[in-house]
Amino acid sequence: MNRRVPDRKLVCALLLLVAQSGATIMAQTTWEYVPSPPQNEAFLWDVDGTAPDNVWAVGDERIYYNQFSFDRHSLTIHWDGTQWSRIPSPTPGIYSGGGTTVSLYDVVSISNDDAWAVGTYEAQHPVDGFVGFQTIAMHWDGKEWSVVPTPVTPAGMTGSSLNSVVAIASDSVYAAGHIVDPIPGDQNDWIGFALHWDGNHWSPLPQPPIPGRRSQFDDMAVIDQDSLIMIGGHS
Repeated sequence: MNRRVPDRKLVCALLLLVAQSGATIMAQTTWEYVPSPPQNEAFLWDVDGTAPDNVWAVGDERIYYNQFSFDRHSLTIHWDGTQWSRIPSPTPGIYSGGGTTVSLYDVVSISNDDAWAVGTYEAQHPVDGFVGFQTIAMHWDGKEWSVVPTPVTPAGMTGSSLNSVVAIASDSVYAAGHIVDPIPGDQNDWIGFALHWDGNHWSPLPQPPIPGRRSQFDDMAVIDQDSLIMIGGHS
């Protein structure tokens, strides 16, 4: 279900310092190693910021119970212009006392007190009790991260994920990803979909015209107030 599965352990965060002169950018560009907060084995999947002292990076952290068993907890870290700091973020459980898997795949920062992170988490379906993956969206209000409900994958389906999030304004945020087995009777199929935040709640957008049976969206970009580009794949 995970969108990205490179086998590498997170050991640091990197800050790229870019020269002002475009003509000599290659000669003057340098990398600086910037330590990230200590944690267990973890991955950072995305980074976004509004200023040199307001940058967010998100991902997931593995919590091992033994050599072969672990959960994934959400991971959010913030750059204040001087250092990275880990900021607590929710990790909803499947059920009381049960394990959990939460992965944050993308983040968008709108201002110091307004940011969104999206991904997927393991949940028990409220209708049929099936334990699968659902979309998850978290909002930063300047004080804490909190989970904001997103539409639930239909009963009997295996799960869904939000892979990308972009913002035009605080009351106009878009997220996109895929739903696995969105059509009853279809096995191991998935379809790309998108959501919109209007300042009060998330709601599905009309299904884009995509050829083939399978599709997913992996990233988005805001072109202007009225235009978005989504990319992914289909078969």
